[in-house]
Amino acid sequence: MWPIACKLAGALLVVCAGGAAGVCAGRGRVRSARDVQRLARCLAALEDALRFQKGDTAQLLRCAAQAAGLPLGEAALDGAQPMPQRVRRALEALEKRMDAPRAECAIFSEAVLGLCVQDESEARRALAWARRQLDARAQEAAQSARVQRRLYRALGLAAGAACALLLA
Repeated sequence: MWPIACKLAGALLVVCAGGAAGVCAGRGRVRSARDVQRLARCLAALEDALRFQKGDTAQLLRCAAQAAGLPLGEAALDGAQPMPQRVRRALEALEKRMDAPRAECAIFSEAVLGLCVQDESEARRALAWARRQLDARAQEAAQSARVQRRLYRALGLAAGAACALLLA
């Protein structure tokens, strides 16, 4: 009786471990979609800041990142280096902390770096284009994250059940 109960408990544990791994993978997809949405919100806040506020690029970027809830490296924006290098360093630090895909981070970085080298009207156009791109990609990512979350959970449970069968 005890050996069978122990085997059943072990099998249940393996199935649950597989399910937990699937849930973690699904949460990663949801985090990625949320990060893309935050990048789009930051670009929208930058557009508004360019329209209604005056200040240097670092100050505008800090305000927009704070409004969007992005973990922008404050220390990276300070220093004696030229502004494009400081912004690039801050964006690299931001990309390391986020789960957003590289393509979306590249769109965001290109638009933000445009603030340093383009005139105001070109920078606004670039920000608007990048925001539209990120909004569309955020919607796609949110839809696919919902589907993938369920899929990963089911696959995790199935993988755990398969392992339990192999171990039995």
